Amino acid sequence: MAQAGVMQGDGKNVRPKDKITREEAVSMLARALSVTAGGSSTNFADNSRISSWAMANVAAFAENGYIAGRSGNRFEPQANITRAEVVKLLDNMISDYITESGTVTPKGTGIVIVKASGVTMNKAKLSGTVILGGKAGEVKATGCEITGKVVKIHNSTLTTGSTGGSSGGSSGGGSSAPAAPSAYPRPKGQETSKSLGVFNYDMTYFVTLTAQDGADIYYEIAEGADKAAVPTTASKKFETYQYRQIEITQPTASADGPVTKTYNVKAIAVQNGRTSSVANWNYDVTSIPHHELKVGAPKDWNGNEVPDVTLIQDYDSDKMYLVQGTDRAMVLDAGYFDADDAANLYETARKIVGEGKPIDLIIGHPHPDHVQMTHQFLCAENKALGAKVYVNERGIEVLRDYVKRFGISSKMFADEAAASEAYDAQLETLKNGDVYDMGGTKFNVIELPGHQVAGIMLFDTATGNLFTTDQIGNNRAHIMDSFWMQFANLSSTFFADSMDVYLSSLQIALERVDSLGTVKRILTGHNDVVLDGTASYLDILQTAVQKVVDEGTDAMTPTLRTLDSINGYLENTKTVVVGDRLKDINWVGINVNLQNYLSDGYRNGNEDKIADLSNLSVHKQGEKGNLLWNDPNFGINVNWQYPTDGTKPTCKTTTSFVAEVDENTTSIEIVPTAASSGAKITVNGNAVESGKAYQGTLTGGTTRFVIKVTAKNGSDSKTYTLNVSKKNSNQVAAPYTYTDYDSYTDPYYPDTPGNFTVTQYMALFSDTDGAEIKYTVDGSDPKTSDTAKVFDQTKFKADSGFGGAEVKELITIGADTDNWDGTAKQTKVELKAYASKEGMEDSDVVTFTYTIDRMSKLEHKSRLMYDMDGMKVWSVIDYDSDKMYLIKGSKGALLIDAGMASAGANNLYEYCKQLAGTDNIDVYISHGHPDHTTQLGDFVQAGRKVYINEKDIPMALKYVNDKTVTAGGFTCISEGYQFDLGGVVLDNYDIPGHTPGCMMLLDKAHNVLYSSDQLGCNRRSVADSLTLVNNDVRVLLSSLRIFRDKVTALAEAGEIDLDKLVVWSGHDDYEIHDLLGHLDTLITAAQNIVDYGPATAMRVSVRNTGGSDGASFAGDRYANGGTGHFICMNGSKANVLAGEDYTAVDELDKKYRSDYSGGMSGASRAVQGICVRALAMSGDTLFRFFDRFEQLV
Repeated sequence: MAQAGVMQGDGKNVRPKDKITREEAVSMLARALSVTAGGSSTNFADNSRISSWAMANVAAFAENGYIAGRSGNRFEPQANITRAEVVKLLDNMISDYITESGTVTPKGTGIVIVKASGVTMNKAKLSGTVILGGKAGEVKATGCEITGKVVKIHNSTLTTGSTGGSSGGSSGGGSSAPAAPSAYPRPKGQETSKSLGVFNYDMTYFVTLTAQDGADIYYEIAEGADKAAVPTTASKKFETYQYRQIEITQPTASADGPVTKTYNVKAIAVQNGRTSSVANWNYDVTSIPHHELKVGAPKDWNGNEVPDVTLIQDYDSDKMYLVQGTDRAMVLDAGYFDADDAANLYETARKIVGEGKPIDLIIGHPHPDHVQMTHQFLCAENKALGAKVYVNERGIEVLRDYVKRFGISSKMFADEAAASEAYDAQLETLKNGDVYDMGGTKFNVIELPGHQVAGIMLFDTATGNLFTTDQIGNNRAHIMDSFWMQFANLSSTFFADSMDVYLSSLQIALERVDSLGTVKRILTGHNDVVLDGTASYLDILQTAVQKVVDEGTDAMTPTLRTLDSINGYLENTKTVVVGDRLKDINWVGINVNLQNYLSDGYRNGNEDKIADLSNLSVHKQGEKGNLLWNDPNFGINVNWQYPTDGTKPTCKTTTSFVAEVDENTTSIEIVPTAASSGAKITVNGNAVESGKAYQGTLTGGTTRFVIKVTAKNGSDSKTYTLNVSKKNSNQVAAPYTYTDYDSYTDPYYPDTPGNFTVTQYMALFSDTDGAEIKYTVDGSDPKTSDTAKVFDQTKFKADSGFGGAEVKELITIGADTDNWDGTAKQTKVELKAYASKEGMEDSDVVTFTYTIDRMSKLEHKSRLMYDMDGMKVWSVIDYDSDKMYLIKGSKGALLIDAGMASAGANNLYEYCKQLAGTDNIDVYISHGHPDHTTQLGDFVQAGRKVYINEKDIPMALKYVNDKTVTAGGFTCISEGYQFDLGGVVLDNYDIPGHTPGCMMLLDKAHNVLYSSDQLGCNRRSVADSLTLVNNDVRVLLSSLRIFRDKVTALAEAGEIDLDKLVVWSGHDDYEIHDLLGHLDTLITAAQNIVDYGPATAMRVSVRNTGGSDGASFAGDRYANGGTGHFICMNGSKANVLAGEDYTAVDELDKKYRSDYSGGMSGASRAVQGICVRALAMSGDTLFRFFDRFEQLV
């Protein structure tokens, strides 16, 4: 077995006592019975779990119908195979087992095994493997067509007769010629594939050639029957991903009648120097007159007509459907229209329907191939009967344009005004939840944007017919009709969604469908065969979309057909395929565009940053549907909002959703589904498997659940909030907090929510207005304990200005550090709280458990944050969780900041050397505060360079752990200095404010800004701030505005991408996105102090730092689930506007010019001079300066 390659072991061992797994069994049988390997993926729901070495064999077995999935269409590759499954598998594989001598005609299309001697196989078509057993001897084949492999064991031989047919290749290395190539589709009258349906060879189609494994195909094509030359190896070679395959092009249509053209294709297969016989096909293709509409019945996968549905096709074979009720009739979609040879869809429908019944038109989505005969339904007759034209509201204006264009070209309307007036008179809209009732026949409406923003589907629950037009794609194999999602930016209203966006819309839409009934048939906008709704197409579609979300470009192959008439589309279109186009009716192909296959920030290898939910379903246990469908903010997509004007969707500003239940409900099921298969989900800190139900207990009138998604990379995360309210409840909503483990996890304890490295500061809130919250931190019952305290949840603002809001004080959850000896210390805190209000029932008591796991003062911890493109970045923390960043390129490494440590701490340089695997490490000091400088002495002692701004040297020397270090031990740098680490270039920027010598590093190529404390930190769990200490706020304000201008200019020049840029600060646990939004928040907080003065703009801080006695706030720490921009700017009220160097605007202007305007043109300096003067102005004065600014520019 091993010698024959049937059993291969695990590379080292055979493991004879282990039970065999399902993927091992398939692979061994494939090798033993010479089954041709299949594709690179399967349709199984757990496709990603199939080992790479087994994938091709499992794909082949699935494609050939040898093996099926278990429950939920899961292959379960590592599960053990049962005896019954092996028997079933062999039964599926072997179609005939010949054990007696004589002449036989083998049955079936699977594997044929000949065991007996003296066997003659007669007049059989054998496409599967033929195995000649060791005792079979000479086996004769007369009148047989053998296209599969022939496996000859020992001395067995195969002798073919002279009455026809050809013999397949031999597994013995073979002296026989390969079989002639096969073609799909075959010519009209010869094709038996079920996937052709009603296709009548009357549109351009494409022929795909196949041959046995290892054979090359060469072909010739010419017009006219049998006119192609006989191919040789000098002929065109057919390639698997040959664009448009072999095109059978329609002739030019004529109004006088059908026009037919014949093409001849000849092909040979060549393998091991041997050439097959010549395959010869004559293909007809017809163009019907454009005024003709083909009328018939749609046919399903078995060739059966779909009852009570009429299929109408235009000259491009676009599908329209007519369905009648007792009161009215409906036509879905309105096809193409040629004003020079005009068809009339309305008149065709009227002949079928008869007189006196209104015929409504419903547009599934307003793409040009579905709408061009809309104007015909606006005729006086139809209007008088009360007929309507329906479209989703996002498609109103796009459809209007088509009505005007074709209504005028057909001479139905004199001008645009007349066409628009007629359109408005009959226009109606359809949306989620609507029921379109024709009398006896009803359609439920389901919105599904993606292919087009106004896409809808119609579901007849009585018949199980789901009309999808193009919303879930089409899969005509004979024209490589993949799901066209490659429309990147054709126009503001002609685009397709990215795959991560579409995945959410699709899952929500299909859940709506599932809640209504069972889909039996799927009638699309282009397919020639009606798909089996009970089969796997919808599952395979989700699998294909998921592959793009999970794998990005790795999931793609070259496209076979796209919009090649539009510049750039051929180069940018790729296809993801699941299933076999030539064998599987339910195969799926999706065309995507490299410019937008995923949303910004997720493309080009960033798939592991996706931290979105694709669906969030909330319902009572055992019930279908989703309570969130009643929440307008949930809508048709979890993360994206669709404007009513049909323009591109935008990210939702809040991902907080509301569900309502009756007052007797005590629990609900929450089913969160992650967009990325590699993401992790928690609900209120409890790990939940994606797509699985979490049982949520309801406490009080409103219960809050926080769903956190952590991306595959382990660092990016996104938080969603769910509030479940009881109708008519008189119970106060239980307290909740944004600053607990429900919605925030320390990245050093990602799998143990509630564990933190440092002291936490938290706030409590109740959604019941006017409720009072009481809490304890000693584990006692806050309703009865003497230690209970009242928490003031009021958000206070400063007296003046545009600052943010913050509570009066926070609850401290910290490790007891009194008399701490510096060793590792763990403290557990149990906080309990409830809310009450007069006249209402108290809320339940809720409990939050925290573990503060303080590191030893001597140690460091690290985590790898980035490892690609030749760069590695580690986050290194000291015992107080101060953040340092170790960046390694091909030439060396640089550590940003040197942390804080007590005497005797482990050597930081040695720690970094072990981490990076190199001793070529220097240190960059972003500013001179002790939590960023203490261990720089370790680098000086090692002879490494210490980079710093000279203004902060005195401060750094004050705190350094080695008192022998002098100013001469530093290398002074300023703005413009550049570090080249080898593939990693870091540009230095000065940004004084937090200290006089503050600096930051920008990695333009990787879109990372290392900001240290210069732009503040806003860990909401530790009440972080940007501390001014005793500095003048105008210095910081000037720096912020200047830096904002610089990054904006870099973005405009294409040197950085602000959509992708992330900020890694000196204290935040997670990266900051939207740099400009963050800068604007900082500028607001600083500007308020300048405009209104410290007395009114600053209030008591929730956590005074650096000797501060007040704070200016901007943003809301708790808004949007605590994820919005927020800053607490701590400072000394006496000093924030009292710096001696900045008492006059002219002096500030002078400093601005000298420090930041070098090398600028005179005009640039003048413009910046005006901007700087504006920094110290009040709001009114500022507007006057803008007037002069505009004149100068």
